[in-house]
Amino acid sequence: MRILITGVRGFVGRHLATYCLQDARNEVWGLDRPRESVVGPPLPASVRLCTADITDRPSIIAAVQEAQPDAVYHLAGRSNPASALADPSGILKTNIYGQLHLLQGVVAAGNQARVLVVGSSKEYGSGPPGEQRTDEAVALAPVDLYGVSKVAQDMLGHHFSVSEQCHVVRVRPFNHIGPGQPDSFVASAFARQLAEIKLSQREPWVEVGNLTPVVDFTDVRDMVRAYVLALECGEPGAVYNIGSGQGVQIRVLLDMLIEASGLASQVSVHPDPARQQPGNATLIVCDASRFRTVTGWQPRYSLAETLRDLYHYWLDRLESGPVPDQPLC
Repeated sequence: MRILITGVRGFVGRHLATYCLQDARNEVWGLDRPRESVVGPPLPASVRLCTADITDRPSIIAAVQEAQPDAVYHLAGRSNPASALADPSGILKTNIYGQLHLLQGVVAAGNQARVLVVGSSKEYGSGPPGEQRTDEAVALAPVDLYGVSKVAQDMLGHHFSVSEQCHVVRVRPFNHIGPGQPDSFVASAFARQLAEIKLSQREPWVEVGNLTPVVDFTDVRDMVRAYVLALECGEPGAVYNIGSGQGVQIRVLLDMLIEASGLASQVSVHPDPARQQPGNATLIVCDASRFRTVTGWQPRYSLAETLRDLYHYWLDRLESGPVPDQPLC
């Protein structure tokens, strides 16, 4: 199978490419924007890389024509809700027009590819009042522009499924974390700081934002396996939530990372207003019953394993040399 992954050099894209290449029958093509430098682990050598900006329609259409994929996983775009505060029009342009151009490219290439449109739990906003779990029937009510952009992507996928007969499957993944995640996200921000403390590269305290939200976390390696199952087993036009179904308070997540680092008696916690994210949901936990019924998917990594691997990723990376600072989570 010929697979095209947009955003292939991103956090999730690297993991998805690695997973897909475990099947020797797969040929993986990757699409990524032009970059002067690439941060993070390298791609597998066998990935065929196309360079194009998803906001540039002609180059995206040409890239899809060149790759002639059987399956497309659309991961490119801006994924950090905080970036919408700095560049509101940029996040809307990149996420919405980028997907529009990709789907137009699939149609122009003969409309044979199956396409995974990746939304977000942020489409639900703070979730239903008083409810513990969020399923696909819950009303979409985003509270930030990132969530708005993901709702638009979701609906674009539905439109192309109905009006253009594209084989589009939509997913709404909840938070996913793991080795290789940028430190602009909360778990990775904590893990990097703890690794820096362990290596005597910073003072022994962890700077934090709001520790009270309860969040559903899934290992990125389980998530990319779910994406593949979604395209293999999902119904065209359908939408599926993907998540662990377990809510964890951010304070507990931090405590687990501190335990993994072996620094429990050596670190303190300092609130940092710069790390507060407006619009954070206080409780949103995934109901993935529909997806599990269709695919049989279950997470394989425990949260403790994921956090241990994330912490050791940062230890290894920091020991190998300086790492540029990234935006605050």
